[in-house]
Amino acid sequence: MALERLFQIRHVFALLGALGTMLLTSAPAAAQSGEGWSVCNETSRIVELATGRPLANTHVIEGWTRIRPGECRTVVEAPLRSGEIYYLYGRTSRAHRGGMRSWVGDYPFCVDSQGAFSLESLPNCTAMGLETRKFQPVLIESSTSWSTTLKETQKWTRERAQSAGIQRLLDDAGVESGSIDGYIGRRTRGAIRDFLSAQKLSSETTDAELIDYLEQVAIEEAPIMGLCWREQGYGLAGNVSGFSNLPGQLTFYSGFNPDN
Repeated sequence: MALERLFQIRHVFALLGALGTMLLTSAPAAAQSGEGWSVCNETSRIVELATGRPLANTHVIEGWTRIRPGECRTVVEAPLRSGEIYYLYGRTSRAHRGGMRSWVGDYPFCVDSQGAFSLESLPNCTAMGLETRKFQPVLIESSTSWSTTLKETQKWTRERAQSAGIQRLLDDAGVESGSIDGYIGRRTRGAIRDFLSAQKLSSETTDAELIDYLEQVAIEEAPIMGLCWREQGYGLAGNVSGFSNLPGQLTFYSGFNPDN
């Protein structure tokens, strides 16, 4: 409850936004992970994943699978195609401060950044109203079960990753909880009590439920940044040209024309 409380490294990711080096490890899945390709999140952030799986002469790209800190989830069901390359792209929840971060590779595929999607690899993302993201290749070496783990340099266990995730989300939601160290001590327990009381939530709230509530509040509390909009507004001037919308950003047009 909320108040209680592999094989070789194959790929190294640079997590955009000055987070430092992140590690991705792959190995045969543990028994509890179940069949298929599972991803375990041993970071202190909620992650959202898109995957690519081979199908005949193309790939099926699907997203998004949300994984809480300390949680494992199946991202592709068995049977898997052993000895073939699958693909993975990850981003952090927009609840986290400092903007969205991404795990990226070198292989471009189309995604719908705004909601769930399943599509075959397309030659032109923009023409279909989609966006391009660069995926990391992952070699799958079992037809029944395979596991990939996202790690931070702190090298949390899953339990400590979950605790660190709660601490980070408390900060993201504006609740002071002390340092993010993966240990639920007196100060963090007090912050959890304050949050549950303020939100009129039960003290029996589970850790998973707490993470979900904190994410929702953090998203609601996040300021709306207008920096990207400003370029769109300036583009309305009659003597200015060459502006285009940034991938993944909102498009905003004001009724004000600076020429008038």
